[in-house]
Amino acid sequence: MIIIPKLSRALEGRTILGFNFRMNELQGALAWRSYASGLSYRRAEKNKKFIMDVLAQVPGVGFRAKPDPEGDSATFLAF
Repeated sequence: MIIIPKLSRALEGRTILGFNFRMNELQGALAWRSYASGLSYRRAEKNKKFIMDVLAQVPGVGFRAKPDPEGDSATFLAF
């Protein structure tokens, strides 16, 4: 592996701390295959619905519109 330390990677110099988790195409395909295969997807949908139902009772909380509700993978909830 060749490492070029002086080569900048986009916004690596930012001041906000956080994680920089990334996966390559193969890891993504394997994860999606596992996730979309059934049980975990249905569990995620059920969990997301539960969280949305609880948050919907909080005054002033609203949810972002989903551009494709049929294609929602239940991995992210924006409110």
